[in-house]
Amino acid sequence: MNDKKYKAIIKSYSVTDGTIIERTSKSRIEFENIGTTNAMINNIVPLPIGRRRRYHERPDVRIDSDFEIVFTDGQDIGNNVLVTETYYEEI
Repeated sequence: MNDKKYKAIIKSYSVTDGTIIERTSKSRIEFENIGTTNAMINNIVPLPIGRRRRYHERPDVRIDSDFEIVFTDGQDIGNNVLVTETYYEEI
């Protein structure tokens, strides 16, 4: 049985233009399109208006890749993706 205990550190911010989110050993990352234009993650995964995508692992496993957010509709005024990163520290 795993007796390790962790505390979660959560960071949220808004992305309003094409951005690369560099890998920082996060354990979970969530993207939610709260704007009025469609977006893509890594030019592969669609993130339509109102949709959410999550990538997560266990606290002792880290995501080891960058994520690129690209807006596909060409309108700057409605671009808005909420990014929530979660890190775990062993206590």
